[in-house]
Amino acid sequence: MIEAVLLQIGENFTPEAFNILTKIQEGLWSCAELSLVYFCLKIAGIARAVQGKKKMVARRILFWCLVIANPFLLCFASPTTHDKLMFLNFGLLIDTAISERRYLTSLLFELERKSSN
Repeated sequence: MIEAVLLQIGENFTPEAFNILTKIQEGLWSCAELSLVYFCLKIAGIARAVQGKKKMVARRILFWCLVIANPFLLCFASPTTHDKLMFLNFGLLIDTAISERRYLTSLLFELERKSSN
């Protein structure tokens, strides 16, 4: 039964189907990456708010530019575009984690202190 299904899929699998499925996979990965960056920015924003610091406006603008650009770049660009998008998404994530580490560690220590009481 499974053999027959796999053989049917293999016989009808065309280069066009491969390209479409690859674009779908790239889109799903981009959504996952962007949601990871979004929640990292949210956590960093909470950490900054607890410390009484200003919001991260530039990073949020860059994030929303990436959100808007991702679908267009995936649909109309070359196959290596996903690698470039992944670099930008994770670059923003790493930049946020490194530059906000002071506020993030303070937030973690504050949460640890409150949970131990």
